[in-house]
Amino acid sequence: MSRGTLLLIGPGLPYHVLDYAINWARENENMLKTLFVVPGELPEEGYIFPSDLDITENITNSDTAEEGIKEIIRQESRYIERRCNASHVPVVIDTLFSPTAQKLLLNLKDSEIIFVDKKAEENIDDLKDLPFSIAEIAEKSKGQFIAVDEMDKFSDATFP
Repeated sequence: MSRGTLLLIGPGLPYHVLDYAINWARENENMLKTLFVVPGELPEEGYIFPSDLDITENITNSDTAEEGIKEIIRQESRYIERRCNASHVPVVIDTLFSPTAQKLLLNLKDSEIIFVDKKAEENIDDLKDLPFSIAEIAEKSKGQFIAVDEMDKFSDATFP
């Protein structure tokens, strides 16, 4: 069975991309892989997302920052699993910390289609410590990259 991959740069979850990917997987009767890609340099303090205030209030050094990032990913993973289960879409979730381009491409090799947030490249904080860009990965990957914008709605359109 081929699959689609939801590629997430950083611990955040763009819900519009998740919705799009789940709709595609359900419509095409495919499974969905979710892949969190986290850069090597983690923030030492600050708020990752305002909704994650409880987790990030106590981030004061790199050890607690890493644990905070991992907890956010765990919470987002549980949410993704619940959403996929409710839609009867098989899902596999994985996290790569500071991957090389080759390791990321290896994780994407079975993916027919890769969903990314259209604005992912705009988030300099998440991308600055990765040794590649999304455009480079898209160029080298065998799968088709779909950049999903907040206003995009999944339809019955076929993907070239």
